[in-house]
Amino acid sequence: MKNVMFVCQESTYSKMAEAWMHKLSDKQIHVSSSYLGMSQINAHCVSVMDEVDLDIRNIDGQPLNNFNPKSFDTVIVLSNNKVELDDEWMLRRTFDEWSLPQADDESLDSFRQVRDAIRDRVELLLMLHAC
Repeated sequence: MKNVMFVCQESTYSKMAEAWMHKLSDKQIHVSSSYLGMSQINAHCVSVMDEVDLDIRNIDGQPLNNFNPKSFDTVIVLSNNKVELDDEWMLRRTFDEWSLPQADDESLDSFRQVRDAIRDRVELLLMLHAC
């Protein structure tokens, strides 16, 4: 695993995953984050990532269309509902869809659960591909 693409609907979850991957891999893996809809960053996500000293404000998430699928060996979709990607994206060496808890805009704890779920999945991904 050398080039990882994280994809989500509005860019926040993919930016969270990118930040975790950089931290947990000691920046040994090239990571990009993208979105399918509009780029919106949720203030609660920024806050809960700040709690663990990860700043996602300046991560440059871009529309998925700006990238070439052949540039990535791993593609991860982060969502709480089914997302359809073109076959070119789904046929990378590793493709996975991470179903995440639904965050409640009224509850910062729900965003912590999403943050921790993403961290746990990134850790597992790194362990599985370290072999």
